[in-house]
Amino acid sequence: MGSSIMLLQLILIAAVVYIPLMRFRAFRALVGFKDMARGDHVGGGFEERCVHIISKAGQDSAVEADGALVFRTTPGVRLVITALVALLLFQFVILGFAGLADILAFLIIVAAAIWFVYYAWVFQVRIRDTEFRWIDWLLRERVQDLSRLQRVEQDSSGGYRLEFDSGGAAYIFRYVNGHGILKDFLTAALSINRR
Repeated sequence: MGSSIMLLQLILIAAVVYIPLMRFRAFRALVGFKDMARGDHVGGGFEERCVHIISKAGQDSAVEADGALVFRTTPGVRLVITALVALLLFQFVILGFAGLADILAFLIIVAAAIWFVYYAWVFQVRIRDTEFRWIDWLLRERVQDLSRLQRVEQDSSGGYRLEFDSGGAAYIFRYVNGHGILKDFLTAALSINRR
């Protein structure tokens, strides 16, 4: 069996296990999510710190547009994601394909990679008053009210998971231009909502 088929199978198995279990706080803690309200810090080794330094490269302020603060992914995170995806695809080409199944698996991986790179480039968060808008994984614009924010968790891969009392959850990139301002908004909303 070819390497691309095996990788695709591993990704599918991981997704089938990982996605449903993400609903449980204990599982999220097990895979590295930290509660931002408690001040938990996500650490990392040398490689993680290097990726963190590159990913946070960009402006340290949000853009104001139409009365809303707009937070877009940093040029650093766009560069890191694009480079890692290109490296992964290059590795598949170098390994070669044993048959038609490998080529089909490679095409599926290419489509998923193109989608992920595109998502990283178009992702944005908009905050106007208490309205919180973001682009989700399916490239849809979603809206929640910050006054309904209950919990914010930071994962080890550079993202936040926001939980609202309506039962909705938002997964957003941590590496956005104006991250400090975004983090201040989220922590202020949490402290106000807990009163």
